[in-house]
Amino acid sequence: MRDQKDREEGANPAQIEQIERLAGYKREEIYRWLAVLNEFGSYLGSSKKNLTNAAEDFVKVYRLVHPGEQGFSAKTLKKKRNLYKKGGALALAPGYGGTQNFFEWSDRAKAHAKLLYCSPSEPTMRYCHRELEIWGRENNESIPSYGILKRFIHSIPLEEAMYYRKGERWVRENLWPSMRRDRASIHPGQLYVADNKVFMRVKVEFPTGRVGHPWVALYEDAASTKILGYEICETPTIDSNITAATAALKIHVPPEVLFDSGPDFAAKPMTGQHPRRFRWRKVQLDEVTGMFTLAGVEEIHFSIPGNPRSKPVERKFWTVELDFEAALDLGKVYTLEEFVTIFDKWVNWHNQDWKSEALGGKSANELWNQWFATHEMRKIAPSALRLLTMRSAPRAVKVGRFGIRAFGAYYYNSEIMEHGGESVFYKFDPQNLAEIWAYSQRWELIARVPRRDATAWDDIAAYKELKKLEKRRKEAIRDRRKIDETIADFQRGYRPRQASGEHPDKPAKLVRVVRTVFDNIAPQKMEKTAVAQPEAVSSLSMREALQASYDRQERARSRDEQELNQLREAFFRLTTSEDERK
Repeated sequence: MRDQKDREEGANPAQIEQIERLAGYKREEIYRWLAVLNEFGSYLGSSKKNLTNAAEDFVKVYRLVHPGEQGFSAKTLKKKRNLYKKGGALALAPGYGGTQNFFEWSDRAKAHAKLLYCSPSEPTMRYCHRELEIWGRENNESIPSYGILKRFIHSIPLEEAMYYRKGERWVRENLWPSMRRDRASIHPGQLYVADNKVFMRVKVEFPTGRVGHPWVALYEDAASTKILGYEICETPTIDSNITAATAALKIHVPPEVLFDSGPDFAAKPMTGQHPRRFRWRKVQLDEVTGMFTLAGVEEIHFSIPGNPRSKPVERKFWTVELDFEAALDLGKVYTLEEFVTIFDKWVNWHNQDWKSEALGGKSANELWNQWFATHEMRKIAPSALRLLTMRSAPRAVKVGRFGIRAFGAYYYNSEIMEHGGESVFYKFDPQNLAEIWAYSQRWELIARVPRRDATAWDDIAAYKELKKLEKRRKEAIRDRRKIDETIADFQRGYRPRQASGEHPDKPAKLVRVVRTVFDNIAPQKMEKTAVAQPEAVSSLSMREALQASYDRQERARSRDEQELNQLREAFFRLTTSEDERK
């Protein structure tokens, strides 16, 4: 709560007496907005931006500087500013509340309403209100309206309500990250936070030749804000995530990890057979059996979808947007090597030289080193880390006479050929395909097997890009072959046939009109057959129908014969020279 001097700053002295006669919550709201508008006025005066852009930036900064206060939008800020200009401080008083809709109900009724809502069956508020009305009639209790009950339910602490409605596991998986954002409640090395960030204002030319916005997969220590591992990539994938995770796990294995809810963080190499659709819902601990669990991480959490406040790393991304991107030449197209070098220098500066009041005036490295000077650091053996973080083949492969076939090449040495004919597993580094690590069926290391011949790719990204190009080349050849065949069919006498009226959903087919010696006698046979049948000549209408049918067939035959002659002439011109035609 602000002191009296700060609260009354900006208020008209003639209105202070009227403000003091208002309800307490209205006075607090007026003084809060006076302080906010004073800060915004100072920010607007020092900024060169227009009102809209300055309001949007001020809202973001205000949320970071005052994390415990109620947030507001840029639209609300401009609205309050206009109200203050027109009506002074009194215009900032909220319009809700008062005694006109006041309803007093007993603590017993409130306790019963809370009991109804905080139930494992997860009833709706409407159901609770109906049940509360029935209970009130039976016990002669006054029951409030649905709106009052709704406000009362919203006043119940979310952690308490969800604990009884969804269970302890749900609270720990969904609400724990947002409750543990306070750095004072955790120590360095206790919680890693991982997420992806795209640099929307920066353009980079990737090795594939495409120019786009780079992504970074980043792992941060929640307590010290130390950046432990990162990977710059064209698109966030499981490979970039594993590379960043490997760098972080080399330094220290944390007891707990908080992941983003994206699919690359919920992939099998990260969480084993953990079902993706349950990654932020009720799950069993033994379901999470990925690389982090095997490395010794005790708790794995997934953030709430659509709730960036549940991830402390989002604050880091805001710092990156304000400091790092602002220092770049946004009109320049960087190469990937240049951008990685610049970002690496910024990470070193952030960990070593950047100091924050939230960290007690210390840098991230100082806070990290101070903690681990008196506490043990959890390390993992390099061989075990390689086994956990390297990508695995989807299935066992057989060692052939040329070695192991993988990534369009053969991997061969004398050690692996001693296991010729056996099925083995192999692991590989996505950034280095020059060698693979072969393992037996019991995951015992056999050897590091080098690639036999040189190839045009050295990492998984280049290999996948070449596979895409090869696929496109084959599709282009197949499409061109179809076009050539269609042109040849038309030239030989094929013509498109319209879809039948009985089956309009079926597409037209290419059919060939073939004429035989029987075409000329077909009408005569049809006419004789019609005359020979007694039913066909039993009435005048039947004879007229047969005659009309015969006329239609004759016209169609003449039209088809003309088209056939035209096709024959065209084919004759295509297959003969002018001298032969003469």
